[in-house]
Amino acid sequence: MLLIHRKRIASCSFPALLAFAAAGCLDSGSTSHPLIDPGADPGQPGAALDKGDYTILFQRADSPAQAFAYGSLDGHAHDVRNVGFGFQDAAAMSPDGKQLAYPTFDGDPSDMLLALATLDAPATSDVKIGGLHSFSTPSWSPDGKRVAFISYVFDGGVIGRAAIFTVDATAGATPTKIDLLAQQDGGGTVSHPSRCVAPVWSPDGTQLAYGTDTGISVYSFADSAVHPIVPAGSAAWTCEPRWSPDGKTIAYEAGKADGSAAIMKTSSAGCTPTEIAPLTGAAGAGDLRWSPDGASIAFTDTASSGYAVRTVALAGGAPATIDTVETGNRLGPPEWSPDGSAILYRAFDDQAHAAHLVLVAAAGGAREVLPLQPNSQSYYAWLPAPIPASSCGN
Repeated sequence: MLLIHRKRIASCSFPALLAFAAAGCLDSGSTSHPLIDPGADPGQPGAALDKGDYTILFQRADSPAQAFAYGSLDGHAHDVRNVGFGFQDAAAMSPDGKQLAYPTFDGDPSDMLLALATLDAPATSDVKIGGLHSFSTPSWSPDGKRVAFISYVFDGGVIGRAAIFTVDATAGATPTKIDLLAQQDGGGTVSHPSRCVAPVWSPDGTQLAYGTDTGISVYSFADSAVHPIVPAGSAAWTCEPRWSPDGKTIAYEAGKADGSAAIMKTSSAGCTPTEIAPLTGAAGAGDLRWSPDGASIAFTDTASSGYAVRTVALAGGAPATIDTVETGNRLGPPEWSPDGSAILYRAFDDQAHAAHLVLVAAAGGAREVLPLQPNSQSYYAWLPAPIPASSCGN
């Protein structure tokens, strides 16, 4: 996982809070190219870059302990957490950018825990939630006081039923089960990724939306009830519901009877779903992300020579292709910058057998391969607030 706080870059037009901007301003270029252009050296930052203005939190790809570390772009770094197991893709940063939630083990590999780490404090202060067989796809409430997640639980003596839980982000808290789903973890009724049923909080923190295999449900904390807003059986499969910034609309991926797929939308009250744009990837491949202003959605999709980052307006119209990468491995989620001017995504370089982070202008054209190499499955995010340059760590 990598996070960078940007304070200042001279003569650049990107926002004041920017993750992974490691080489100055973006250069204009083609929207269809190899991951790293021939002759380019992604390790050389641009002349306008003030490296002293950066603080990073990253998960080192070369760390046997899967360590999270603070570091600077000139190479100084120190570990703050040793994860010890490859759950980097299941991490989640709190809304204020100060805490990290991730699944981990504590001695016994069969005993999984959910760690809630305050990254500017010693590891001994971390809150660890236990009592369940597994923890997956954590999601922080908007106020940072609770975490929702999936746990695969025993049902009829067989592990595999996905259940939605929430837990207070405090020591000694006990997880509360919200719903038990039909989806199973491989070999069962469905083998879609966990993110297809992963719970996501409404912007006001009063509801949770999640996939239910072939529908979408919303749990309301006001009446402690589950409300199917897209009834089960409405699609061949459903995946990854996402709230709009104003909380009025939920976008999601859906499979059709003819084998095709699309990005759909429905109101949070559950009106008849309508199609926003077609999808050509497999279930969960879209990685939908709303723009900060709620006017459009970024997603990843297959392309003729690899994968593409695209955006589509909520009002409709053909999707715009922002960037296309020649790779055989699907892209990581397209994460919008706080002001909506840029999109960050992860791509795998087939030739170098390494992952890279790519920054591209939301309007397309300008792009840059950043000189930072995350784990090939690493979580990454834009940082909403500065991270301390030092820590008592690990």
